[in-house]
Amino acid sequence: MDNPSSIWDRPVTDKELDQFYGREVTESEIRDAIARQAAAFDANDLTEVVAENAVLILAYLQGEYFEDIGRAIDRQKRETIARRASIELYGRVGVIQASQVLV
Repeated sequence: MDNPSSIWDRPVTDKELDQFYGREVTESEIRDAIARQAAAFDANDLTEVVAENAVLILAYLQGEYFEDIGRAIDRQKRETIARRASIELYGRVGVIQASQVLV
């Protein structure tokens, strides 16, 4: 019954370990995921950002703080992209920060 060619008699490959434990995400993979998620940000996402921040945007409009409206929308866009890239690469939110999104 001693069969040295069985799967139990050989060392585990790096590919098998990566599938079981996962592997560290490289900086280029993070940049690529951010770029993909930034390209996927569309009109529906913008509508959602504006709707979620409607009170703030209305207050800025009344005070004629137009630049602040743009900054608020941009901040929310970056947070959305970071959240989606985190989910894509790590399966959870909060790993990639909005400050890492340079779009």
